[in-house]
Order: sequence, then C-alpha cells, then structure tokens
Amino acid sequence: MIPLYVICIITLLGIGFLGTKASQTLKLPHSVFLVILGIAGGMLLRSTNPELAHHLSLEFSEIILFILLPPLIFESAYQMDFSDFKKDFVPISILASFALIISTALIGFGLHYGLGIELIPALVFGSLISATDPVAVVALFKEVGAPKRLNTLVEGESLLNDGIAIVLFRVLVAAAAAPVIDSQMFTGGMMQFVTVAIGGASVGLIFAFIFRSLLRFTASSAPAQLGITVSSAYLTFVIADHYLHVSGVIATLTLGLYLGSHARLTLNKDALHGMHYLWEFLALSANTLVFLAVGVAINPGIFQESISYILPTLGIVYLARTIAVPVSVAPLNLFKLTQPISKAYQVVLVWGGLRGGLALALVLLLPESFAYKPLFLALASAVVLSTLLLNALTVAPIMNKLGVNKLSSSDENFYYRSLKLVFEKIFSPLHQATGRGGLSENVVNDIENKSNKEMFSDNKSEISQSVDFDFKQFLLDEKHYYDEKIEDAAITKSAYQRLIRLVNRRLDIFNEKGSYGLHAFELNHELRESKTSKFMQLFPKRVSQSYRVKEFSIKLEVLLNLEFAIKHALHNTKSDEVKKLAEKWLVSASNVLEGFYKIYPSYGLAVQASFVANTVAASSEHVLHELREEAIISQSVYSQAKRKLHLIHDKRIKESTDLLNPTMSQLLVKVPLFTKLPPMAIDDLSKSAKKKVFSSGENIVNKGEQGDSFYLVLMGLLEVDVKTPDGTKPRLFTGDFFGELSLLLEQPRNATVTAVIDTEIAEIDANTFALLLNQYPEVEVEVKSAAQKRLNA
Repeated sequence: MIPLYVICIITLLGIGFLGTKASQTLKLPHSVFLVILGIAGGMLLRSTNPELAHHLSLEFSEIILFILLPPLIFESAYQMDFSDFKKDFVPISILASFALIISTALIGFGLHYGLGIELIPALVFGSLISATDPVAVVALFKEVGAPKRLNTLVEGESLLNDGIAIVLFRVLVAAAAAPVIDSQMFTGGMMQFVTVAIGGASVGLIFAFIFRSLLRFTASSAPAQLGITVSSAYLTFVIADHYLHVSGVIATLTLGLYLGSHARLTLNKDALHGMHYLWEFLALSANTLVFLAVGVAINPGIFQESISYILPTLGIVYLARTIAVPVSVAPLNLFKLTQPISKAYQVVLVWGGLRGGLALALVLLLPESFAYKPLFLALASAVVLSTLLLNALTVAPIMNKLGVNKLSSSDENFYYRSLKLVFEKIFSPLHQATGRGGLSENVVNDIENKSNKEMFSDNKSEISQSVDFDFKQFLLDEKHYYDEKIEDAAITKSAYQRLIRLVNRRLDIFNEKGSYGLHAFELNHELRESKTSKFMQLFPKRVSQSYRVKEFSIKLEVLLNLEFAIKHALHNTKSDEVKKLAEKWLVSASNVLEGFYKIYPSYGLAVQASFVANTVAASSEHVLHELREEAIISQSVYSQAKRKLHLIHDKRIKESTDLLNPTMSQLLVKVPLFTKLPPMAIDDLSKSAKKKVFSSGENIVNKGEQGDSFYLVLMGLLEVDVKTPDGTKPRLFTGDFFGELSLLLEQPRNATVTAVIDTEIAEIDANTFALLLNQYPEVEVEVKSAAQKRLNA
C-alpha cells in the first residue's frame, strides 16, 4: 500500500503547478501564494490528521536540506552567468560573509540585551535567521524581473551565504552545548568555519571534474547526460555535507557554476537544450514543495505563547539587515573595490533579503535539549511569514519607485531598436506575400501601423540611429556562430574557447570604450607565440613537436572559423560603419590565414579537411533530424542513416588527422623542385632524406662551416643572413631550398640561415644530392639556375 504522505506530496505538487496560473490571476508572487496555501493546508491537516502533520514536521528539515535544496542550488548556479558572478564576486562574498556575521551579532546582542535571552543561544538564532534564503529570493527575483546586476548580487549572496550560515549555525550550536566558552573554543570554531567553507568549494571542484569526465564518456546519449547532472547535484551535496562534513551548499554551488560555464564543452546538443526544460521543471517542483512545506510547518497557534517576543524580534531582524548591508557595501564603494553599488540597489538588497524554508529547517535541527527551541521556532516562523508576505509583496513596487527597473538611455535605445528589428523581421515576409496576392496590402499595413503605434507609444523621442546596437548585434551574431558550431561538434573545444575569448574581449572593449575602441582592435596577435610554446622548447624535440602540431592546427582552425563567422555576421548587418570595420577584420584574418597556408601547407590542408568533414556531418545531421521530426522517415531509417553518416565522418576525420603527420614522401611530392619526378624517385629520395625540426631562433647552417648537405623547407619560415640591395634579408618559405652552393662549388657556407618560426626541413646528404642531379637533368638545371642567381645577387 502506498504511504499516505507520498500521496500528499504528489497532490501538493499538482496543486503547486496549478498555482502558477492561480497566482497570476490573483497577481500574487507564486511563492507567496504557495505559502498561504500551505498554511491553510497545514491547519486543515492538523485538525483532521494530527499524526500525519506531526510526521511531516519531523521530516521537514531533512526534506528541505537533502531533497529540495540541492536541485535548487544547482539550478540557480548553473543558470547564473559565470562572467557576471566573477565580476561581482567581491561584493557577493562580502555580503554573504561579512554582512551575515554583522547581522548575526546584531540580532544576537539585540535579543540578549533587549529580550533577556542568553547570549550564545541568541547568536544561534541570529545565525539561522540572518541568511537570505536562496529558494525564496531566487524565486521572487525571477518573477519580478530584476536588473541583471542586481539579480546577480541578490542571487549570488543568497546562494553563498546559505552555506556560510549553516556552518556558522553548527559552530554556535556546538558552543551553546559546551559547558565552558574559552579562547580555544573560539579559535577552533573559526578554523572549523574556514575549513568547512573552503572544503565545500574544494569538494565541488573535485566532483565537477569527475562528473565532467562522466558527461564526456556519455556524450552520445542526451538522457544519460541529463541524468548525470541530476545525480551530480544530489551526490555532491550529500557526500560533502553528510559524509565529509563540509558545506554541501557551497560544494553544489561550485559544481553548478563550473558545469554551467562549461556546458557547451561537456554536453551534447540535445542535452544542452534539454537542461533548460529538465531543471526548470525540477526547480518548479522543489520550489512548490518548499513553499507549501513552509506553510504546512508554520503553526499559527504557536504565536500566542510568544506574542511578546515577536514584534521586538521582527524589529531587531529588520534593523540588523538594514545596518549590515550598507556597512558591508560602504568600504567597497569607498575604496573602489568593485563597480559602485547605488543606494537604490542597497535598499533592494536590504528589503529583498527574504527568509524561507532554510531558517525553519535549521530551527528544527536544534536538539530537543535546546531550551529555546520552541521559542525560536515561533520567532523564525514569524520572520519567515513577515518577509514572504510583507517584503515579497512590496519589493516590486519599491523597485519601481526607486527607478531600479528603469533603463539607462543606452539600454532604452537598445530596447526600442530591438522592438523595431523584431517588427521588421515579422512584417517583411508578410509584405512579400501581399505582392504575390496572398494577403491584402491594406490589412497588413493597417496592423503594422497600429502595432508600431502601440509598441512605441511610450517613446517620447526618435529612436537613435547610433551604431552601438549594430556593433553589439554583430559581435553577438559572431558569438552565436561559434556556439552553434560547438553544439554541432563542428569545431574543437580548444578552438571554440579561443574564439569565445576573442569575441568576449571585443565585447568588453565595446562595453568600456564603445565602437571607437573596436576600431583599434587587431587580430594579428593570434599569431604571436604563446608562453606555453616557449616553455615547450625546454622539452625534447619529439615532445615539443607534438605540441607544435596541435598548436598550429588550433591556430589555423581559429582563423578559418573566424573568417567564416565574420562573413556570417556580415549578412545580418545593415550598418555601413559596422560593415567597414568587419571587412577590415576579415581582410586581416584572411591575410593571416593565407600566410599560415603558405608557411604550413600540410597543417592547412588537414584543418580544411576536418572543417569540411565536420560541416558536412553537422548539416547531414540537421537534415536527418528534420526528416524524422516531419515523419518522412521512420526511427529505424533515421538510426541506420545516422550510423552510416557517422562512419563516413569518422573516416574523413582520420584522413584529415593523418595529414597532420605526413610522411616524407607526402611532403617531398609537394616541393616544386620535385613535381616532375616519378613516384619511384620520390620514394627513394624519402628513404635517404632526414626530417629535422628547428625552433624559432635556431640556426640551420652557419656561415663559414663546411657544407655536406642540401636542404628543403617542408614547413615554416627561414631567414638568410645576407644583405640585399634594398637592405632586407631574404626569406625562405615552404618549398624553397638552400645549401646547394656549398655542394656545387665545394666551398664553405656563404651565409647563416635561421628559423624565424618553428620550421621543418628535409636534409639530403651530398652523395644523394649528386646522384639526384646526375639522374634527373631537369632538377640539375633548376638547382644550378637558382645557385647562379644567388651568386649574382
């Protein structure tokens, strides 16, 4: 027989889902509606089935902490923009720690001196009631649509201070149970506080790397990847909190932030898109149960016994929050440690500090021997009710009153330009249909004019024609191109990360300096040798060469995709200024790409082959998916066709990978000097030729030394240390040769030849060289002709 409480939970979930519509009709925040519903349900349950009500209240803390909190923490962290979180990490961490401690102290001392409660127990209450509840705060701010930065500050604080509050609560509960409070206990408590917080972050990172590997292992199955994310949230929380005794909240927060920022690098396309719907459902389910459970857990009857404490406590709690936030923010603004946090934002931070299920869960975790447990349950219930009913219902009007939701002049222009762009895209095909006689031109024009009038009725001035909107749209179009490519597995993760860094750097420049800053931006720096490349020169040639092959292929892939992305974004812009700058970038990227093809032809062919193979595979997958969705082909046909396409793709990729490590025969056959040699001669020559690798700055031959070899440039760039009439030094590219003068004239080298960049050459000894010239007169003619020109230069 199914337990009654299981039926209750399923019923509550159904009621909560229906409540999303009911709360909209009543114009109440969903969380507030659920709490009111939960209180009514709890009163009904206590009058009809007190045993079940008592059972649910006993299980409340465990349900909140280990069942409902992990998915809510993970979902919020996963959805949070990690770059925004990083930018505001300093104020978030200060609010989550320093403000929490200030609030705890103010509430503790306030209850001690104002209401006569013992100091340590009063501080225990201060710790459990000071943390803004992530469940309540996140749910509310998603509903009211807070500005992006304000949302990051409030949500980040609520997520981080939740874990810190639990740690502080446990330390103070242990102190309350100790017979004597001394300096050693204080020091131990502080160490425990730091250890548990840092330990939680460390556990989160360790689990992030573990689950990232598992996600890559299951890359072919979207359902498996989605299931792993769910299990990761719960396992990380439970193992960190229950077994390792560190902060499960901070561990899960770290995991969610990491996986969210690396989602496109670890999840396949279907899983990436499915994450939104899966976690939105799980978050709604958890939110529903939390707020209903809060309502059920609050027994209005307990307020009668503590009525004299409730109002003073509410005053102390609100005052503590009002003091803690400005005191914590003031040094940040004064010393410019972060982007200034305005007075209006501080007011919202104070008033948006809701309390919810966490506070009640912590009260219920107090041991039965704790003398103030019944009183603290009543006080915590009163604070939770007050913030969820009073604050939650008034925070949106307060934000409107303070103008927090008001757009800046720049954002307002973006707002109207966005609306205008939407309407242009909507009505353009409709106008085309009128030309073919499918629609009435009068009807389309009438609806367009009315819609435009209503849409822009609140705009008092003409929409600015500033190109800022066009520049930002162009950069975001470019970024979207890379996102699509990584989702389709048409680009390597290394290349994607570099391209995203490149476009983000331009977006940062645009945000700081506007469009004029972009005009000074150059793409040529992508060719500069990295520190890693120089570091690899310390290793044996075989190791550093392997790195170079990988590094050059990534650089080529970056340039190739950059060129395609710029061309793609150019199609979507109408601004002449944006087009002019984009074409400048395009020319720069094309020139660099052409230079790479000239210097490293084999790598260029390999990357091009891989690019084409991945593009074909991604496009084929799209077509197959559409055919299946439209029921033109069955699932069995789809599966077999997909399997066949994967086999073909794997074969093409292997061929392109082989090009990254070409044989000596494959390299020699592309040298212009040997284009007329028969295959057998190339094979014989490749057996005696030796491939050598030289790093940037290394000398291949030195002036004055005796020559005993002939050299061919297979890949790279060399410089000859002789002066030409124009004062420049000659350079040798792929396919060029040198060293023939010393062999033909039997004299020492007349110049030093140095590698400008990492270079591969083929060395042919003197005997093989002489035999080659003797057997193939056409080669002899070309070599001697080149030698004569160098002598006359």
